[in-house]
This record gives sequence, structure tokens and C-alpha cells, in this order.
Amino acid sequence: MIYGIDHIVLAVPGEERSRIADGLLGAGFEATPLDLDFPELSAASESFAMASGGYVELVYEREPGPAPAVWFAGAPRVIGVGFSSDDFDHDVAAWGEPDGMWRMNENKPLPDGSVLNIHAAGPHPHLEPFYVFVMDTPVPLFARLGAEPRLVRLTFSGAEAGTWRERLTAWLALVGPAIGAVELRFEETDEAGVRVTPAFVAPGPPAPIPLAAGAIVFASSGGVAAAPGAESQEPDQPGNNQDQG
Repeated sequence: MIYGIDHIVLAVPGEERSRIADGLLGAGFEATPLDLDFPELSAASESFAMASGGYVELVYEREPGPAPAVWFAGAPRVIGVGFSSDDFDHDVAAWGEPDGMWRMNENKPLPDGSVLNIHAAGPHPHLEPFYVFVMDTPVPLFARLGAEPRLVRLTFSGAEAGTWRERLTAWLALVGPAIGAVELRFEETDEAGVRVTPAFVAPGPPAPIPLAAGAIVFASSGGVAAAPGAESQEPDQPGNNQDQG
């Protein structure tokens, strides 16, 4: 079953890396040992745990230019969302073999000397302006770290929001407006493409972390503050889209 959000991927120009990482740490996210190197992409990443045990991954350029332009155009921004599965082979098999589908089963060495197995698949091409995928994570990686921010909503906005609603409904077998405890909201606008805004509940609440378009937003409880320049939103209580029985 695809049961939750494994992690959110942001593309971050090298000069913006410290600002966004410091903003996450200041908001109560916890640093993780998940520092990865992608020499084939001239990029690397660092990750910060959230309350569920999932995480926010910052993919940053090693140097300007060689990293995939399709990801770093308009950065910093959310470029990907990974969903957690506790029955990976079954969930991925349900897609068939759509055009552009990809799989990954790689061991990545970590700075602490341990090795992480990344077992993932996506139902459409990886190198797109925005992509989604499923991770083989029956148990969240970082629940033991005790991070405070709790993801409550992902808002997909833009001219392609309706298309992404249809895709995610099919790929994730959604039967409601949420995945686990996280609301999935879709707002069609005239803006080209799709933009993803993560909303968290955290003590304080922390100030928004601005991105090139929108922000990572926070609230102490109830409604979640909107990105700068947008109206505040009051989220409905997200339901559970999966049969847990």
C-alpha cells in the first residue's frame, strides 16, 4: 500500500543552500546522515527529517551549469515528491509499463560509513520539471530523530494542477483528497506548469521559507499561513485515502 509521503525534493542553487538549510533547522527539522553525492549530475543532496520520519531533501549544484537545467530552472523550488510504500512490488506493478517509467535499486555510501539502499520507481520520466515516485520504505527512515514539523498539506497549483490530480489519483490509487494524514490540494491557475507548496504545523510557528515561487509555509495549529503574496488558507481536516484494514 502507498501510505504516506516519504520525502519532498527541492532543487537549490548552491548559493541558496545555506539559507534554506538554516531555515529548516530553525523551524525544528532535524539533520540526518543522508548526505548523497550524484557525480553523474554534478549535484549532491542533504536531507532534514520531519515529524513523520520522512524528510525534505535539498538537491544542490556542485557548480553552476552542469546539473540538469530541467530541475534547476526557476530554483529554489519543489521538483519532486516521493511516496512511501509497504508493498513496493505490488504497488509498482499496478502501473504496468508506462512510457518513461524508471526504477532504481542502488546502494549509496553515507558519510558515517553506512550504506543506504535506495529502492524506488517512478511512473513517468525522472528528468522532468516536476516528478513523482514511490519508495520502498515500509517504515519511515527518521522517526527516531524526533523532528517537530508535521506535514499537513501539499498544494499543487498552476495550469497543470488538474492533470496532476488525475495522474496521482491513478498512480497512487487515491480514493480521497489525502495520502495518509497529508491533504493533497489542487488549484488550477493560469500559471504555466505546476508548483508545489508544502505546508507544515510546527511550534511557533516559524516564518515561511521563501522559494523562487511561493514558500515552505508553517502554522502552529489549524490554518496554515500562505506563501508571501497569497491569501492565508484554512485547510480542511485531511482524511485517510487508504483502507487501513
